[in-house]
Amino acid sequence: MHIDTFRLAKQVSYMIENLTGYWAEDVWNIEQCPIKYSGKMKFKARNMNFAKFSNPNIRNEVKYYFSVRLQNKTYRHTSLWDGYYPAVKALAKFISLKYPNSISIIDINKDKFLLEYRTFLASRNLPIVTHGKNAIGNKEYIKASIYINLYNQIYEFFSDYYDNRAEIEKDRWDVRKLPIDFNQTRGEYTISFETVVTPFRKWVKKYLEQRMVIQQKFRSVKKYNPSPISVF
Repeated sequence: MHIDTFRLAKQVSYMIENLTGYWAEDVWNIEQCPIKYSGKMKFKARNMNFAKFSNPNIRNEVKYYFSVRLQNKTYRHTSLWDGYYPAVKALAKFISLKYPNSISIIDINKDKFLLEYRTFLASRNLPIVTHGKNAIGNKEYIKASIYINLYNQIYEFFSDYYDNRAEIEKDRWDVRKLPIDFNQTRGEYTISFETVVTPFRKWVKKYLEQRMVIQQKFRSVKKYNPSPISVF
């Protein structure tokens, strides 16, 4: 993670300044949410209690993450008060037990965190992966459970939030931040180079920068997401 202390302090200050009113509260009641919900109130919980995060730094990060998602409408009310509700509770419990004094969720080594978190979830009979079948072709798949997925999303959000490098220098590109035209209705914005082995990574990024940014030959995120097989 490439973060300087000045950037960290500046971004934390900005985050706190924007956690005002409802978003600053440690308990969010869905009926009081500034973004009104027009459907029937059938949720697992009416209150989301962030006070369960005993670590105040990570508590503010989690609140900021969800406030941005809700206000940008990339999350619905059902995402927080229903879908991710049990995952927030589990994450709060784990961090409070293992990392009560960390300065940020990205201050904790990701591989170490995931190894410990999977053990924690398994000890409580909570799923680590989810099994299902694709609607098309009826093929079976295995993907990360909501418990793992929530942590990954928050980690990636703040990895980018605190990172002061140019977008093309990062190992994950948000194409919305690049000077290119693309179809934003697809809902896919990220190109990851994390699967490309380190010695070749910079050359793959240079190639895609040439294709996408300089030559403006960009079609879709899916097409340009490299994999170990496609690269070698």
